[in-house]
Amino acid sequence: MRRLALFLGSFIKKHRVFFFQITASILLCFSLLALFPYKSDKYIVVDLSNMYFAPDFESAFIDFEGDGITERVFLGYDLLLKQSSLVLFNGKGNIIDQWNFSERWLPKFSFSGDYNNDGDKEYYVFTQKEDSLFLYIIDPLLKPHFYKKRLFMAKAENVFLNPVGKWDVYFHGALFTDLNQDGINELVLSIHSGFSQFPRKTIVYDLVKLKIVAQTPRWGMPLGYPNFVTTDRGDSLFYFRLSVSSFNIHGDIKYKDDKTWFVTLDKNLNPLFQPIPFGKEFSGLTTFATTSGDSLLFTLISTNYGTDIKKSTLYTITAGGNILQTMRLPVSNNYTLFQIPDLFPNTNFLCTNDSLFIVDQNLSLHFFKSVPALFEFTAEIKLGSDSEKKLLFLDLTHYWITDTTLSEFTKIDMHFDPLRYKVHSIQGYYNGANLAIETSDGIYFVNYKPNPWYPYRYIYPAGLFVVCFGFVFSGYWYIKRRIFFHHFSDQLFLNAQRGIILLDHKGKIVKINSAIKDLLKMNHSMHRGARFSTEFASFPVLRDTFSSMVLNKKTVVRDFTLQHKDETLRLQINGYPLHKENSDPVGYLIEILDYSDPIHKERMNMWSDTVKRFAHDLKTPLSSLFLMADNLQQKIEEYPKEIHRQMLTDLKYFTGEITRLKKMTKRFAQFSDFQNAHFSRVSVALIVRNALDELYSLITPGITITNLAEKEEITILGDALQLQQVMQILIKNAIEALSGSGEILIKSYLAQNLKTDSLDMCTIDVCDNGCGINDEHRSKLFEPFFTTKTDGSGLGLSIAKKIILEHHGQIYITESTAYSTIVRVMLPTGNNGVADV
Repeated sequence: MRRLALFLGSFIKKHRVFFFQITASILLCFSLLALFPYKSDKYIVVDLSNMYFAPDFESAFIDFEGDGITERVFLGYDLLLKQSSLVLFNGKGNIIDQWNFSERWLPKFSFSGDYNNDGDKEYYVFTQKEDSLFLYIIDPLLKPHFYKKRLFMAKAENVFLNPVGKWDVYFHGALFTDLNQDGINELVLSIHSGFSQFPRKTIVYDLVKLKIVAQTPRWGMPLGYPNFVTTDRGDSLFYFRLSVSSFNIHGDIKYKDDKTWFVTLDKNLNPLFQPIPFGKEFSGLTTFATTSGDSLLFTLISTNYGTDIKKSTLYTITAGGNILQTMRLPVSNNYTLFQIPDLFPNTNFLCTNDSLFIVDQNLSLHFFKSVPALFEFTAEIKLGSDSEKKLLFLDLTHYWITDTTLSEFTKIDMHFDPLRYKVHSIQGYYNGANLAIETSDGIYFVNYKPNPWYPYRYIYPAGLFVVCFGFVFSGYWYIKRRIFFHHFSDQLFLNAQRGIILLDHKGKIVKINSAIKDLLKMNHSMHRGARFSTEFASFPVLRDTFSSMVLNKKTVVRDFTLQHKDETLRLQINGYPLHKENSDPVGYLIEILDYSDPIHKERMNMWSDTVKRFAHDLKTPLSSLFLMADNLQQKIEEYPKEIHRQMLTDLKYFTGEITRLKKMTKRFAQFSDFQNAHFSRVSVALIVRNALDELYSLITPGITITNLAEKEEITILGDALQLQQVMQILIKNAIEALSGSGEILIKSYLAQNLKTDSLDMCTIDVCDNGCGINDEHRSKLFEPFFTTKTDGSGLGLSIAKKIILEHHGQIYITESTAYSTIVRVMLPTGNNGVADV
C-alpha cells in the first residue's frame, strides 16, 4: 500500500497540470449542468399550470359520453349559503351545468363506476345531514336533475358523546362487488365514528333493493378498504386491507380501537374466526391476500408509531386464523407492504428505503429492484390514446410514475399533500394534459410524456465536458503563456547587463531598464509613455536605428562609440520589430550591449592564463605516473598468481584514475580556451545528455535527475563544447548542493514564438532542492574567484557567464516553491534574420 501511495503521489505530481485541468473541467461541467439542467429520464413531467384554486372542493374526471374526452365533475361547499354544489365542466374547462343541494358532501368519500353494468358511468357522492348519512348516485347527463337516486345509509347514535356535539363520520374506501352474481354490484362500506364512537360497523347495501342486506355487530374495530377474495374452489370472504388504532373508545364494547385487528367475514358479514389483535395504540396494520388454487394465505405488516423508533413485524395467517410465520424487521426503517394485482398477481412487495423486495409465503425477502424512496403504491393508471399502463407511487413528499417494468421512475415535482391527494388520468382535457393532481389548494394539470432529450442523455454531458476541457486547456496555457512572458520580461529587465528599451508601435516607451542609464550615462529620469525620439534626442544613432526599423520592418544591428569624459565606450545597438504573425509591427525592442569593460577583460585574461599554465604543469607528472603504472604492470607478472591477481586489480583501478585525470586536464585546457568559439547548429538535448554522461560518476543513488530537455527538439546556434562545459558546471554545482540526496530537474523550452521576427530565445533551467543560496552571496556568484566551497576555485560560474554572454545570452539565478535554486540560461536560437546596416 505504501508503494502504491508513493507511486500515485509521484504520478499525480508528475502530471499535476493534467489532473488540474481535468478537475477544473469537471467542476465547470457540473456548474453548467446545475445552471442549465436537463432531464435525462426517459419520461418527463411538464407542469402546465394551476388550473383551479379552491380550498374546499373535490373533483372527478370521467368520460361520461364515451367519446375519449374527459369531463370534470366539481364538488364544492359554500360556507355562506351552507349548501353543496355539483358542477360539470367539458374538456375545455367550460361549465356545462350545475346542481345545488343542501347536504354537506363528505370530502374524499366519492367514487365513480358502473354499479349495474348498464354501460353508463355513475358518480357516487356521500353526504351528511346532522346525524344521517346519504348516498347520491349521480349521472351528469340526466336532465333536469343529475342524480339517479338518493339513498339513506346509516344514522348516528349518541352524538352527544362527541365533545363538539357533531357526528364525525368517516370511512376508508368503499367496495362495489357482485356478491350474488346477478350482474348488480352491492356496496360494501365500513363506517366509523371518531369521538362520536357509534356507529362502527360494516354494511352491505343492495343498490337495487335500496336497503342494507347484511351488517356486522357493533364493535370498535377501526377497519378500512374492504376486499372480497374468492378461491378456485369457490370459497369467498371479506378481509380489510387497513386497520388503525386511534384509542377513542373507552366504553364497554368488543374489539376496542386501542389495538389493530385482523378479521375475515363471510358474505353475510359473519366473522369466520375470532378477530386477532395486533400492536398497541397508535399503530397500523396492513393486510394482503394471496391465493394458490384452493388455499388462501394472508400477509400482514404491523407497525407501531407510538414511539420514536418504529417497530414493524411481518406475519402470515391462514384463512382459518392460524399464524404461521412471524418476522421482526430491523428498526428505524420505513416499510410498506403492497400489491400490484394486475401486473403481479398473488405477489406481495415490501419497500424499505430505496429497495423493493418480494415477500414469499415463508416471509423470506427476495431483492427485486432498486427504487426511489417509495412510500406506497397508489394506483394503476392509463395514459395517452393507446391507454399505456403506468404505475403511480408516492413517498412522503412527491409522486412518482413508472412503467410496468418498474425500470424508469419519473418524479412529479410537486409536494405531496397528506390532507388531500388524488391523481386522475385524463384525456383530451386542458391543453393536452394527461394527469390532474388534486391537492388542498387546487388542481394541477401536468403532461407526462417521452423526454425528447433522452436519446442524447450521454452525448450532452460528454460533449459539455469536452467543451469545458477545451476551454480550461486553452485558458490554462494562455494564462501560463501570459504569466511566462510577463515573468520572462521582468527577469530579462531586472537581470540583464545590457540596456533594453521596449516601445509600442507609435514609438512611445513601454518599458525600460536601469542598465540604459548606466551605459548611456544619462542623469534624467524617463517615464512610461514618453516619446523615444524626444528622450534620446542627444543620441542620433539611436534615433536612426529606430527610423530604420520603422522603415524596413527588419532587425537592425549597429556599432557605435560613446565618449564620456576620459572614457570611451564601445557599444552595439540591436533593434527588433515585434510582429504578430504577418501583421505590421506592434512594437519595437532596442538592445544596447557594452563591449568595452577593461576590468572584466583583464580578469578574464588573468584566470585564462592561470588555467592554461595549471593544465600544462599538470600534464607532465600525469604522463610520468602513467609510464610508471605501465612498468609496474610488467613487474607484477613475476609475482605468484594469488598476489598477481590482487595487485593487478589495484593497478587497474590506479591506471583508470590516471586516465580520468588526463581527460580532465585536457578538458581543463580546452575550457580555458573558451574565447575561440566555433558556432554551428547544435542540439540542446545532446548538450545536456553529454554533460550528464561526463558527470555520471558523481551521481549517487540518493540523487534523482529528471532530464526533460530530452523531450524537446530545440536547436541553437553556438559552440557545442563551450555550452556543454556550461551545463557541466551548473549540473556539478547542483549535485554538490544536494550532499548525496535530493532531486535535480533539467528542462528546456522556447521563450518566444518562432513565427515572428522578434528575438527568439531558448531557456534552459537547472533546478535542485538542495541547501539554496544566501541572499548576501547571490550578487557575487558570477564574480571570478568567489566561492563558498572549501576546495572551490571560484571560476565555474564566472566562466559559464562569460560563455553565455559571448553567445549573446543571459544567465541568472532564481528559485521557486519546489526548488531552492534555479539557474536559468537564455540563449538566442539564431533563427531570426539579422541585417547589418
